[in-house]
Amino acid sequence: MEATLAECLNRHGSDKAWRHHYHRIYEPAFAAMRDDAFTLLEVGVWKGGSCRAWREWFPHATITGLDIFERKPMVPIDGVTLIEGDSTKPPAMGTFDVIIDDGCHFPLTQAKTLRALWPLLNPGGIYFLEDVWRPDPEHPWTRKHSDEYKPHNFERLSDMIVATGADCTVHDQREQSGELDSCIYVMRKPCEL
Repeated sequence: MEATLAECLNRHGSDKAWRHHYHRIYEPAFAAMRDDAFTLLEVGVWKGGSCRAWREWFPHATITGLDIFERKPMVPIDGVTLIEGDSTKPPAMGTFDVIIDDGCHFPLTQAKTLRALWPLLNPGGIYFLEDVWRPDPEHPWTRKHSDEYKPHNFERLSDMIVATGADCTVHDQREQSGELDSCIYVMRKPCEL
């Protein structure tokens, strides 16, 4: 029997399923693409778990990972092109059918990444913005990084989402995961006429 996406993500050490429950969003969104040839960029490689899972899940896709590789060194992943770079000022990489932003989770950085990468998303492509925090001044993480989670930074992210012209669907997985950052925004780039 074929593994589910959640099993695949968990087996490769990604927290997208066991922690955030994002497989509930990804599996239906990707069902029709499973055997297609397309391009996928993941921002935020960390230990490479989700890049390895995407490689397995999408055998015909071209998978690229972008990271600054400051916390973890770049370790090659079979079948995945890894690029060292800043998502807010990305190097030349081509265009993509799917972009998953699992990089820095500060709202202002997410806004800058969206602004920088949106032009690289092909018409009709899907942009997933993971781990969007909800303002909570009492949470230890947001207290530790209080300058990053000021209301105007959330406003900048909202403004950037609106500026894309895409419909944005928010999938709030906080209740299932118990994690304050388990929100994923999904935007599909309008097709050109």
